[in-house]
Amino acid sequence: MITELRTLIAVARAGTFAGAGETIGLTQSAVSSQIKRLEEHLGYALFERTGRSAQPNAAARALLPQAEALIKSFEQLGQQAPAETPISLRIGAIATAHSGLLVHALAPFMRQYPQVHLQLVPGTSMELMDQLDTGALDAALIIRPPFGMYSQLVWQPLLHEPYMLLAHKKMPEQDWRSALRQQPFIRYDRHSFGGRMVARFLRHHQIEPNERLELDDLPGLVATVALGIGVAIAPLADALLPLPRNVKALSLGEHTFYREVGLLRQRTHAHSEVLHQLVGQLQKHAAAPRAA
Repeated sequence: MITELRTLIAVARAGTFAGAGETIGLTQSAVSSQIKRLEEHLGYALFERTGRSAQPNAAARALLPQAEALIKSFEQLGQQAPAETPISLRIGAIATAHSGLLVHALAPFMRQYPQVHLQLVPGTSMELMDQLDTGALDAALIIRPPFGMYSQLVWQPLLHEPYMLLAHKKMPEQDWRSALRQQPFIRYDRHSFGGRMVARFLRHHQIEPNERLELDDLPGLVATVALGIGVAIAPLADALLPLPRNVKALSLGEHTFYREVGLLRQRTHAHSEVLHQLVGQLQKHAAAPRAA
């Protein structure tokens, strides 16, 4: 019932099933099912449901401190695991998360779990999702897939990275529309999850840029912009900041869209609590201020 107790706390804090689902990476229906299962186990209702709102009743408010204490005690079981009992985890990550979000979260996590051996596996979001599905990975730090995910997988959102138009500072155009009309275009690979978002944006605005180059390597894309080869629409990923001094970022204004990066993992795992602690460290770093 640890999972259901976590969901109970999330709903109490968010005030809605949908809000709780966004926090813990579950659909609204999955949150509802877990709360129903917990209520059936306890034998009494926990929330007053009014429209979309879900407010904890007196029974739930009395239960919350106990739930928090139980979860804390359960997490400490993993922290107290003997050092001679090794745990091996394979964590996949896209390139920008590999060198940014993930490596920053690893230091406190590995101090907390000295018995854990990690293997970091690079790859594209699609490749890593496939490896997770076959059991070759324990978790994957990827771009949110543009399609539905299997029910046995849990999605934990971490970053929302805005797309902007990147250009050389000497480029005369001062807005993204004129830049796309006048400058050569460097495309973020349309076969990648992030590149599909750019393609969809261009189609929506009926823009056919003068395409000169296509690649699925954001640092390489920024480097080509810095050399004056063209302009690009790309997410301002953590690993790209600060941008080179000769590269400027133009806002897409009201048309700004975002790339969601998060951790995808199996809902049931032998080391679920260890992975949960890794998620906690990732969340802490994701919430930290970014370089300008």
